[in-house]
Amino acid sequence: MHVSLEFSEGAALPDPHGVLEGAGKGRRHIKLAMVQDMAAKHVAGYLKHAFQAAA
Repeated sequence: MHVSLEFSEGAALPDPHGVLEGAGKGRRHIKLAMVQDMAAKHVAGYLKHAFQAAA
């Protein structure tokens, strides 16, 4: 079981850690199986970039 954090325009986000998944035209996601994945997959940084891009 996992939780998927979706980014509607994720293809436009920088992915320095290579954790964004998906091959669609725009959408990308990060799969989280454990709470520890939030830190390991640098979720805070991806959220920051997504919010900045949306502004």
